[in-house]
Amino acid sequence: MFYFSKKVGLTLSKSSARGHSTVAADITLDSLSGILHENRITPSTFSLIFNDKDEILSHSTRDGSPLSDFTQDSIPLLSELPKPLVERIRDLANQEGKVVPFKFEGDLWFGTVRDISTRNRLNIKLLTAAPERELFASAFEVRKTSIMIIIGVVLLVLPIAWFFANQIARPLRKLAHEARSIADFNFDNDFRADSIVLEVDQLSNAMDSMRITISNFFNLITSLSAESDINRLLDRVTDETMKASGAEAAVIYLLSDDETELIAQPLRLESGSVLSAEMLPAEALTGEAIGNSLLESFNSQKACVEVLGKDQSEDQHLLPLFDAMGAGKITAVILPLTNRNNEGTGLLCLLYGEQSHGLNNRLSPEHIGFAQALSGFAAVSMESRQLLKMQKELLQSFIELIASAIDAKSPYTGGHCQRVPELAKMLAAAACDSKDPRFADFSLSEEEWEELHIAAWLHDCGKVTTPEYVVDKATKLETIYDRIHEIRMRFEVLKRDAEVEFWQKLAEGGERRQLQQQLDQKLVQLDDDFAFVATCNEGGEFMAPEKL
Repeated sequence: MFYFSKKVGLTLSKSSARGHSTVAADITLDSLSGILHENRITPSTFSLIFNDKDEILSHSTRDGSPLSDFTQDSIPLLSELPKPLVERIRDLANQEGKVVPFKFEGDLWFGTVRDISTRNRLNIKLLTAAPERELFASAFEVRKTSIMIIIGVVLLVLPIAWFFANQIARPLRKLAHEARSIADFNFDNDFRADSIVLEVDQLSNAMDSMRITISNFFNLITSLSAESDINRLLDRVTDETMKASGAEAAVIYLLSDDETELIAQPLRLESGSVLSAEMLPAEALTGEAIGNSLLESFNSQKACVEVLGKDQSEDQHLLPLFDAMGAGKITAVILPLTNRNNEGTGLLCLLYGEQSHGLNNRLSPEHIGFAQALSGFAAVSMESRQLLKMQKELLQSFIELIASAIDAKSPYTGGHCQRVPELAKMLAAAACDSKDPRFADFSLSEEEWEELHIAAWLHDCGKVTTPEYVVDKATKLETIYDRIHEIRMRFEVLKRDAEVEFWQKLAEGGERRQLQQQLDQKLVQLDDDFAFVATCNEGGEFMAPEKL
């Protein structure tokens, strides 16, 4: 109890570091309670300062009213507080220094007990508790405000985001549709999906290039597999490979039959023009290969790229190309053609002018590799067609050999098997060209002309097994021998029987003169009949012996 103020309080003192002075202060418990009330965290914050004797030295309630008056004889104790509150204070004191949540009067509170002793014997502790709804009121308000702001921003940004997302997704949807089309082997769509996103635009370009490349490859395979004529096959190989590789011109060199030179085929331009093969000279394999890119590539069987200048003397063998393409400089991609045995059969030259679009891309290793794969397939296709052509020529040779053998069996019908095919084809051609209504719908395809040719040559093939005495004989009854002798023998037997009959009747007492006359008449009749049969045999009219 302070003497002058008559109020209960605390006296605190602190000595200086050297111990020559002391600082002291008197603090009334009422003023300490006022300080706690003024410094509340929230309006409902409950604060207590108590010592180790459970004496409440100061407090701050919700409404600021004191729990009791502080007098020297009546300092409130913790035990005087409501029992639920005392239990919570005891729990907090047992977990000193921690913020502990607890339920009180149906609300969630957060409380803590801290030691605020000033290194003296008082051992004072501070209890502070505040309800959650007030402690986080500002946070809840900020949360509510933030949620409203976020909802507003989302509602505002959503249409904009949808618009831009749709702009980005539309090309992706087109790309997905294109991918499905490619997977279904449908390459007819002229696809191009422009996008404001660089990566999507690059992907679109890549997929479009892939579609064109695969489409060209399939077209090449289809066109080559459907072509049977070797000359038309060469033209299609040149055209399709030129289109697939984006070249301005293309020419094929094929190995000659005697394998001594490379012979140029007709030069084909991107515009569709075809230039004569004679404009490019043949390349002799026995010549000097150094400086000649064609021979070097053929001998090494490796693809190469050469830049050809019109004013370069070493490129004189390709000078006609510059005038045909209207360029002063030509980039040539030379691809060797090999058969299944990896033997060189020719060269495929893809030509690009100096103003060719995307030339650097066309000369990339990937593009050259693709063109080489196409040329390899084309080479195998050409080899197959050449084998088929050789097979047909072999068949034709066998057919002509059989026809010649048939004609050789008979000098009377010699040349018949050679003349019939020519006459048959002349008749068929006349029928095709005829304006007569009866032949209005008559026409022959290339395969049908081939069938007619083979059938005409083989029309007499049955004579191979027909005996020679049937094919070529002097008389109608002639086999290995002339069977007229069998007929003569039968007539001789008839004559003998007539004579036997004469002698029998004569022996039986018949009149000789009359019998002799009958015999002579019968013999004359038999001679006349035999003469008639012999005449018919020699004249070509057959009469079987059993009918005589």
